[in-house]
Amino acid sequence: MPPVPEETFASEFRALPAADRVGFVADLWAARGWETTVEDGVVAAERDGERRRIRVADPGRFGTPDLSDADTLVAVRHREAVRSAAEAAGVRYVPPGKLRSLLLYGVERGAATALYEEWFDRPLARTVANESDGGNALDAVRERIPAVVGQQRALVGLLVVALVGVALAGP
Repeated sequence: MPPVPEETFASEFRALPAADRVGFVADLWAARGWETTVEDGVVAAERDGERRRIRVADPGRFGTPDLSDADTLVAVRHREAVRSAAEAAGVRYVPPGKLRSLLLYGVERGAATALYEEWFDRPLARTVANESDGGNALDAVRERIPAVVGQQRALVGLLVVALVGVALAGP
């Protein structure tokens, strides 16, 4: 089964409470071999003498997050202005699409699956059936098709009867 689509991942990541987003990022970096802690809402990651401070922020539509205490910014939504600000400040920029790639390709698949299910309470691998809440979306559409087609046929039939009636009645 294919993994969660990028748009769905981004939406589900945005929907998490801020503290859970930070926790997920800390656990993802830990799964990638970093020793992580959370200090004042910022993930501190250390490995082989290298230390990173990872800020997880939702800049909204117009804002730019504080980058003074971070060297990596995990943005909840991709915005070109935030990417530019991070680049100008010398901060690594990780938008949702790149975060998804780190999850899918930066850790072993079993660890990624467990991590995603723990934080998002959903499976990492998706089908049309589990993409919707409570059932197969494709089956739901298939069930509605006969009703919609039947309604359209009834409307067309009524319209034909009305036109024939007008034509027979004359001008």
